[in-house]
Amino acid sequence: MNPIFTVNYPELLVATFLQQHFSTKNGYSVLLPLSAQQKGYDLALVRRTAAATKVVTFQVKSSRTFDGMPGTAPRTGQRNFKHYMWLKTFKVPPEADFFVLIGQYATNPTSLKTTANLWQSHLLLFTQAEMTAFMPLVRQKKVNKADTHFGFGFDTTKEAFFTRGHVLPQHPDYSKHLFASRQAIVQAAL
Repeated sequence: MNPIFTVNYPELLVATFLQQHFSTKNGYSVLLPLSAQQKGYDLALVRRTAAATKVVTFQVKSSRTFDGMPGTAPRTGQRNFKHYMWLKTFKVPPEADFFVLIGQYATNPTSLKTTANLWQSHLLLFTQAEMTAFMPLVRQKKVNKADTHFGFGFDTTKEAFFTRGHVLPQHPDYSKHLFASRQAIVQAAL
């Protein structure tokens, strides 16, 4: 009898993304721990060269993505977005080198047609140092104490704004953290 091995869908998406951008012909491999209780990370990216083997680890945090109403909020004057990701705050584990925040969303939720691009993923990448610095910034606006959740809003796959969990008058732009534009950071770590 063969044992059953399952992978959470967000982790599978990140592993697939890594495989698409870090090919085996260049010495890269994506590894998944066999234990669902693996502490601190969800997957690893390995690069083997003639000189050495290097590994970086990834912690994956996922969110359902909620629909919003694009425009400007009349009361606050802040921008509203088409999609929102909400995630729970967490203790940053020292075992992870990178953190991937992922949200799944329907490109056209009112359509009854099922197409290959009906569902899209929005991925943000943070280094260990960036996530360690980010978590204390997650605050409630009204009482300026630690919040239990944080979130990002976006209209397109090319943007991400910190929407829940900050006390600033405007949403900070975190588009530089989009996974697609941060491959060089992962490569440099290997």
